[in-house]
Amino acid sequence: MTAADVTLRAALAYAAADWPVLPCRPDNPRCPHADKCRVCKSPLTEHGFHDATTSEAAIRAWWERWPDANPAIATGAAGPDVLDVDVKPEGNGFSALNQLKRAGILAGAAALVRTRSGGLHIYFAGTDQGCHALRRHHLDFKARGGYVLAPPSAVHGKLYELLDRRPGTATLDWTKVIAVLDPPRTSPRSSPRTSPRWSLAGDLPPSVRRALEAPAPDRSAALHRLVGTCVRAGLDKSAIHEIAAGYEPAVAKYGSRLHAEVDRSLTRVGAT
Repeated sequence: MTAADVTLRAALAYAAADWPVLPCRPDNPRCPHADKCRVCKSPLTEHGFHDATTSEAAIRAWWERWPDANPAIATGAAGPDVLDVDVKPEGNGFSALNQLKRAGILAGAAALVRTRSGGLHIYFAGTDQGCHALRRHHLDFKARGGYVLAPPSAVHGKLYELLDRRPGTATLDWTKVIAVLDPPRTSPRSSPRTSPRWSLAGDLPPSVRRALEAPAPDRSAALHRLVGTCVRAGLDKSAIHEIAAGYEPAVAKYGSRLHAEVDRSLTRVGAT
């Protein structure tokens, strides 16, 4: 059996499972763009994932025209939804994946695929949710309006490999993923506090309230000024971290690095 026979057989199997299929560019191990390349994953058909079908005749015609094509699956109902756990030079999504596992929202997946980068595609029953991403957590959610390359596709000489297939029928609710990994931040001016020096937002020292309300054209300087003001007002380290977590200029600038940046500010003002 040739490689073309194998990919055609896989494409027909996906279609038999009512997952719409489309052909994507064949593997090019000599692509000079490596991990920055997006062309090597692109569809061969004129309208991309919109052309995806479960028609055996159409699929056979595509693979007769492009026998080396990579098979891909259109995501979102009637196809699957897929959680894409990325592995990139700057980080990977496995820490976030473990958080989601501990939260119990990944049970009931239908398939697990190792991607060519060493990441994972976790397949769930398809829904009408849209595609989403949490870039800082290295997670993508492929649903309505997307597609994924499927085994035995290869990109830059690296395979997509099926690790597990089971009769899972669960869906993945993206709003629950957000709730676990990026919960809404609570403003320090509207939340009860556990610091022994103050219990309600109105109890914040006036100097701290002024620092929170001051313009922040330089967000880094504004955070440092806020931390110094909190220290001088006698607030403890945990209270300062809590206030900073609700300080929007700093959250927007530093994101997940905010905690470490507050620690650096505390060191600079001699509070650690």
